[in-house]
Amino acid sequence: MRIPLRTYAPKLLLAGITILIALLVIDFMAYVAFDIKIPGHRPERFFQFSPLLGWEQIPISSGYWYRHEDGTKFFVEINSHGFADSERKIRKTRPRIALIGDSLTQNWEAELPDRGQYVLAKLLDQRFEVLNFGMRGYGTDQTLILFENRVVQFEPDIVIYTFCVNDFWNNVDTAAKPYFELDPSEPNGLALKGYPLEFQSLSTLGVNTGVHNYSLVLRKFEEFAPRVRNKFNSLLGRPSEITSLHTPLESHFELRPYKRHYDAEDRRRIQITLKLIAALDSVVKSHGMKFLVVEGLYRPAQDEISRQKLLDIYGDKFDFDRVTHSLEDFTRENDIAFLSLPRLLQDSDLQVFDFMFKGDNMHFNREGIQFYCRAVADKLRSFQWLDYSPLPNQ
Repeated sequence: MRIPLRTYAPKLLLAGITILIALLVIDFMAYVAFDIKIPGHRPERFFQFSPLLGWEQIPISSGYWYRHEDGTKFFVEINSHGFADSERKIRKTRPRIALIGDSLTQNWEAELPDRGQYVLAKLLDQRFEVLNFGMRGYGTDQTLILFENRVVQFEPDIVIYTFCVNDFWNNVDTAAKPYFELDPSEPNGLALKGYPLEFQSLSTLGVNTGVHNYSLVLRKFEEFAPRVRNKFNSLLGRPSEITSLHTPLESHFELRPYKRHYDAEDRRRIQITLKLIAALDSVVKSHGMKFLVVEGLYRPAQDEISRQKLLDIYGDKFDFDRVTHSLEDFTRENDIAFLSLPRLLQDSDLQVFDFMFKGDNMHFNREGIQFYCRAVADKLRSFQWLDYSPLPNQ
């Protein structure tokens, strides 16, 4: 005897409503009570469209920047000039050091007093005012434009650019930002493209601004659903929907520069990036300033266990020292001051994972920022760049 579906309908409806309410309660408790939010939660609090740079920070904004799904967060303040730093006057009263680059320069993975501008100033006995002009997501291209249009007015005496391996990709990305193309007829062999920039919302820039910001359940579902589906397909003897849980090497913008054998696209990315560094060096020195390039760390390339895992996944396709060699050769040939943190780590008994923010491959923790600042301070002393007389009060 068949029982009509309508007999079960109320119970099914009630069960569905109960499950929905339970999921909403979980999301509410995670979001409000336990403060578990997506990394980069609600970026519109800090970032806005820029017709010059693609995006920029919102002046006089502040709040917590979430860096890990467990609720780890750090307080961020943007000053009136649009930089994540203390309030600064344009006119200087003592020698200045400018830190430029991307999120590796910003140091939003540490508390305010532990960020690079304050740690380096303390190491230099406050004789230098250290300003942080780092901007999240910028490549060398946007950093160059930012320096020429904004940073130069602060008249730094020393400019320190921290290079991150993902800059190779950022410098050829053409989405919603200015970019450069190779052109032998242009100064530095580069032609500026992409203008005029049209208004782009944060969502079009690849930033989560919707339900993902609020729903832990949705984020976990999207994370595990493909794996569960793949497991069921395997049990049923069906073809897997996912051939690999790992990013193909050619699509991995952080690992790709460490390939042993480059193709034409790899060489183009390297060439554009090195020319941009040369252009940055040229414009900095044209203002009578000193310029230092610092190579940041990338955990998978500097940690032996991580290296072995990559070899197991992709095969023997890597030269993990290649990026360092490229930067060393280029800066030496072009008389550009250079400091390689991977090389410094390699020549010591220090371990890269001691300096990296948890679950992160590139960003420093508190100890990493101190390591960076000590290395920079030692390099500046070795160059005798710190022998400035205090400026008279004006």
